[in-house]
Parts: sequence; C-alpha cells; structure tokens
Amino acid sequence: MTNSNTITTKLRAVLLLAILAIMQVLPVFASEKDSITLVNANWQTLYDEDGVQLKLVNCHIFNAPQNITVLTFNAREFWMQVGVSDTLIETSRMAESLNADFAINGSFFDFAGPALTFIKKHGRIHPSEVSPEQTSRNNWGLVVAGSNSRSVKIIPSAYGDMPEKSTAYDNVLASYPLLLKGRTICLDSCDYVPNKFNNRNPRSLVAIDSSGNVAFVSIDGRADGKAMGMTLYEECKMALWLGFTDALNLDGGGSTTLWARSLGIVNYPSDNKKFDHEGERKVSNILYIKRLFPRFSN
Repeated sequence: MTNSNTITTKLRAVLLLAILAIMQVLPVFASEKDSITLVNANWQTLYDEDGVQLKLVNCHIFNAPQNITVLTFNAREFWMQVGVSDTLIETSRMAESLNADFAINGSFFDFAGPALTFIKKHGRIHPSEVSPEQTSRNNWGLVVAGSNSRSVKIIPSAYGDMPEKSTAYDNVLASYPLLLKGRTICLDSCDYVPNKFNNRNPRSLVAIDSSGNVAFVSIDGRADGKAMGMTLYEECKMALWLGFTDALNLDGGGSTTLWARSLGIVNYPSDNKKFDHEGERKVSNILYIKRLFPRFSN
C-alpha cells in the first residue's frame, strides 16, 4: 500500500511538472503562430508610390481580431515635422492646414488644450504642462528630425534631459513609453505603466526599421468582432514582427488617427463608438510628413 501511494505521488509530481512545462511552451508557440499570421496575412495596399507605402490588414492575432494600418516612408524623400495647436483640433484638419502629405496623431495632451509632453517645433520649445509624476517616469522616448532632415531617430530619454538631447534637432516630440530600442523590448524597464496601458485599446506608434525607413502605425480597437486593440506588450511584439528596430508609443484610444492627403482618414478612429472613418478625436499635436522636393509632371 505504501509503495502504491509513493508511486501515485511521484506520478502526480511528474504530471504537474509536465503541465507546467507545457504552459510555459504554449505562449511561445502561440507567439510564433501569430507572427506568421501577421506577416503572411492578406495586406491591402492603399498607396504605393514615390517612396511611400500604405498598407492595411485585418487579421486574427493575440486571440482577437486586429485592424492594423502601416504607413512606411523613406526619410530621404520626406521631411517629418511636429504639428501643434493651442486649441484642440482633429488630426486631419491640422494636417490639412499644414499642407501635409501624411499624418498621425501625436503625444499626450490635456482635454483643456495644453500638450502634456515635451515638444520642439522648428527649433522652438513649445509650452506644455507636465506634472512632476509624469516627469519622473523613466521610459520616455524622443522622435527627432532636423530642419529639412533626411533622417529620423528615436532616442531614449529621461524627461529632464530632453532639452539637452534635442539640441541638434529642430523637430522633437516626446512620448511614453519607449517600446523598442535595437529590437529589445523596453517595457521591462518601465517604472510606471498605468492600468489602461495593460488593457487592449487603440494604439498609435512611430517606428524605424534597420534601413532607416520610418513608419506611422495605427492599431484600431474598441470594435467588438472587428478590431479589439492591443496591450502595450502586444504592441511591442507586433512592431518586432513587422521588422522594426526602434518604436515609440504615441497617444492612443480615441486619439488614434492615420491620415493621407489623397485618401483622407485611413484607419477607424473610435471616438464615435462606430467602426467607420468619422470618429476622430480633437488633439493638440501630430506628427506629419511633407515631400522634401516638389514633384514635377512630364
């Protein structure tokens, strides 16, 4: 009887270890499956000319439907700039007023109007209202470009170091958190991640690949059965699978908007609680690009 109990106990222990091992391996298999699903999905090309490619995909990853739009551009052909307004205005309207070619919503802001982040436009630091709690966060990032610059960079930074780190650049936008640097996920080093960042929501990000190409990416959400959105960690994984080396999270939720001059709003902003192109939220700042050299027709 004692031997039988001993064998049963050992079998239970072995079974428990086997279950734990399977539980550890399953997320890896799921992650690999999701990466293949995303890369091999039926991407719809919305625009592809003059150094710009705009693609949209609706696929099922992270056990949920996802709607992702990616604008990739050659920084040697386009000048990235920061748009900022003292009063809240839709991303599309601000972009149109700046004669932009493409634009995405920018960083965080107060609904009363002021930006809640460091902004430098055409060499001038723009006034902002940032709380001590925000400035103490350790995982900020700067997306930077010089005047008529042919390159864009994403630079890790503490908030207090931003004026010094941005000295060489005329257009600078700070946001939080830094997602990727050199293909390394940076979230583990975050000292503060609000609960809303751990929930699935619409997301916006700016990213760079190993060739120096820059991307504006929108992830739609809050649309049951169509687009669920992502957590920050899922956003990191998606950026890695798409081949980006550096990535910075922007304001998301109802602010997430990706716009093209020739197409209008190309994602599905969620602020009207409908899955259409009409749900833009008014924002205080954007990232936008303009062609460096004029186009000449034959």
